Amino acid sequence: MFRILFATIIASTLFAQEVKTSRSFLVKAVPVKSGNIQEYIYAYGRVTGLEEAAVVPAMPGRVVEILKSEGDKVKKDEVIALLDREIPGVKTEYLQIVSPIDGVLTYIGGKVGQIALQTQPFAYIVSEQQAVELSLSSEDLKKVRIGARAYAIDADNVVEGRVISRSFGLDPMSLTGKVRVSLSRNVLQIGSVVRTKIVVREKAGVLIVPEVAIVEKGERRVVFVVKDRVASEVPVEVGIVSEGLAEVKGDLKPGDLVVTLGAEGLYQGAPVELGGK
Repeated sequence: MFRILFATIIASTLFAQEVKTSRSFLVKAVPVKSGNIQEYIYAYGRVTGLEEAAVVPAMPGRVVEILKSEGDKVKKDEVIALLDREIPGVKTEYLQIVSPIDGVLTYIGGKVGQIALQTQPFAYIVSEQQAVELSLSSEDLKKVRIGARAYAIDADNVVEGRVISRSFGLDPMSLTGKVRVSLSRNVLQIGSVVRTKIVVREKAGVLIVPEVAIVEKGERRVVFVVKDRVASEVPVEVGIVSEGLAEVKGDLKPGDLVVTLGAEGLYQGAPVELGGK
């Protein structure tokens, strides 16, 4: 009786081990890539012209004619409006309000019959070349460098640009600093607010995997590499992590298949089947 019971236990153990080793994990895997990866800071900014100017009259006067409309392109020194100085007993020529820069009229505040004053802008003009102005925290501002690549994103429009200026101090009220990004294309709406990202760090020729391929194991980080339908655990050091991708260092090479879905429960030597979605 004892021999039969012992044989039964042994058979059950062997069967359980066989079931465990024959079980395949269904996973999804993608190849390791070699390439460039960037780290960004993100902020929302206002679209404006590379240059901006408030238009004010040289002297006060009553508006008698407005020669331009909002949205019109103007040249420097081109006449925008005419003012009558209305000096009793003195015949004077109309005073001209002129554009101080080449650009586009984005706003005209004056109206015919009103008095235009030197203390109040009559109109605003921005240059045709567009820019984005951002306010950044102290922590983000110190990462930004003049000349850094940047991108302004508005719906399907992604416009590349370069950082052309940055504050070297903070506004004492908001504790933020200004950054201006010159854009390569003039396709955004002046005055609109767009999402902007600025490159603050970049590495070339590094190994890149999807961020989801990295598995935390205590203080270690690993990826599972699939070869011949078997998973192997590979320790990695993680560098830049950006927009779903991660720079890694380890015993990997471009083209190795790393598990991105189904890594839960995987172990060294686990049998796997590709096909996860």
